[in-house]
Amino acid sequence: MIIAGDIGGTKTNVALFQTNGSEVGPVVRQQTFPSSGYDSLEAILKEFTGGTELKIAGACFGIAAPVIEGRAKTPNLNWTVSAESLAELLRIDRVSLINDLEATAHGISALSDSQLLTLNTGAQVRGGHCALIAAGTGLGMAGIFYHAGRYYPMPSEGGHSDFTPHSQIEIDLFGYLAEKFGPHVSCERVLSGPGLFNVYSFLRDRGYAEEPAWLAEQIKSGDKTAAVSKAALSNQCELSLRHVCVCLWGHRWKPRVDADGHRRPLRRWRHRAEDSRETQRRYIHEGVHGQGQSLCFACEHSRARHSR
Repeated sequence: MIIAGDIGGTKTNVALFQTNGSEVGPVVRQQTFPSSGYDSLEAILKEFTGGTELKIAGACFGIAAPVIEGRAKTPNLNWTVSAESLAELLRIDRVSLINDLEATAHGISALSDSQLLTLNTGAQVRGGHCALIAAGTGLGMAGIFYHAGRYYPMPSEGGHSDFTPHSQIEIDLFGYLAEKFGPHVSCERVLSGPGLFNVYSFLRDRGYAEEPAWLAEQIKSGDKTAAVSKAALSNQCELSLRHVCVCLWGHRWKPRVDADGHRRPLRRWRHRAEDSRETQRRYIHEGVHGQGQSLCFACEHSRARHSR
């Protein structure tokens, strides 16, 4: 049998597989663990194996961190993971420890057409290089380059590259994040789970709309990103809806300023409780397509295809 694991900042998935020679068989057992609830990957694996004498032939773990000489220090957890330590725990000669997006890239060729969704149609060209981007607790990126008839994954820490603003509101957002996190503002600060809340906080703190008391309480007492996203998707909060729209279509969001110098929301996009979900979809749809964007997440079929 072999063990495979996906180690992220929020959760860790571990699975045990049957093997038949070089062929991977069915899943014997699979379990998900809250990463922050454990002080190491070894602690998770001890619980997963349950102290039983499993005959493990090999193991590979994809981890959300750069891997250098078999070691990784996770940016969103206080973990240092060592392939040597894991091999000792599992009583096998060697454990493969690789970047999580590199692991995902290895698995893409095994996906069927039914498991793929086209977001933006275009001409397929065999032999072109590919980019793999995954926003979660962080912003994972990997390259997949083509050479001599094969695709090869290449790990990357592109999510930590500089966030580059292209409009006034994005410049304001950059300044806000620089005040909070220091002069280096990465793409991950905007495009990730925590990044979504950063955008929301910017709009709230800069007076684009008011935060309702009930949402403030949910943010204080639970998962703040989940609370904001749920409020936006259910049309319960204007500020949450604006946070989603800015993420999709930031350059059109400019606050109105009244005679006293206070920022006020754009009248056209002011959310009303009686507005239906379809009305909100239409608002976002018109705005996104009016700016020539290629993808609108707000249409009747939220993942519908749109071409430029």
